[in-house]
Amino acid sequence: MRKKGFTLIETLISLCILAVVAISFSYLFVSSMQSANETENYAKALYLAESKMEELRSKNFSEINSSSFDSGNGQTVVSPVTYDLLEIHLSYNWMKNRKPIEFYSMRSKY
Repeated sequence: MRKKGFTLIETLISLCILAVVAISFSYLFVSSMQSANETENYAKALYLAESKMEELRSKNFSEINSSSFDSGNGQTVVSPVTYDLLEIHLSYNWMKNRKPIEFYSMRSKY
């Protein structure tokens, strides 16, 4: 006479499969959270770099000079091209071991 239900081995195997699936989803969740955090940091850094570049563009021609910002993580290098034209290079190291955010712009005296 056969009894209805699950055996102990069937239950253990199904629990092992469930554990593997749960661990996989938890790894995916942690990975997604790290990626979202890095993306948020990149967006903040991009906003900061764009704000600094806009600040340089709004200054008078004679006031634009090379400088650093954000505790040395960012740097602007201003090079004269001609007497009335400047090249502006902005570089911002937003995270170690990542490529810095860089902007190039030209600013005319007129």
